[in-house]
Amino acid sequence: MANRKTQLVEQLMPLIETEIRILQKSLDSASEAATHPESKPENKYDTRGLEASYLAGAQRERLNELKNALFSLQNMVVRDFTADDRIAPTALVELEQDGRQSSYFLLPLGAGFMLQWEGKPVQVLTPQSPLGQALLHKNVGDAVKIRAGSAIKEYEILQVL
Repeated sequence: MANRKTQLVEQLMPLIETEIRILQKSLDSASEAATHPESKPENKYDTRGLEASYLAGAQRERLNELKNALFSLQNMVVRDFTADDRIAPTALVELEQDGRQSSYFLLPLGAGFMLQWEGKPVQVLTPQSPLGQALLHKNVGDAVKIRAGSAIKEYEILQVL
């Protein structure tokens, strides 16, 4: 099973690589804008260059995070889970909520990306998210509740792979 779940990680890596390329182009543009002669302040209230510099700094930080995430994915050990195992990172979890089933791949990074597993969509979830936190250390058959705005959502854990 772990080899099959590794395919999910292999789907995620090019998505992160694409994000890295897009962010690198954006960073290059922001860096150029920050140092461009037209960004020189015309008066003490003109902050165009400073704003571009802040943007470039934030993008550089995000780019480093993505590069580290990619490195972590490339070196991550994907483990198999049984119905008796508690949920932990690299678990593929099937949930039911209000009669609808959904699948989540719990990873330390890559939240929000959608992948495909046996023809079904699988959303990447991190332990830092409300649902990820609720799922950690739970078992098949457990129910978890999370607050989504003013509503409470309840999920039943159907399967853990």
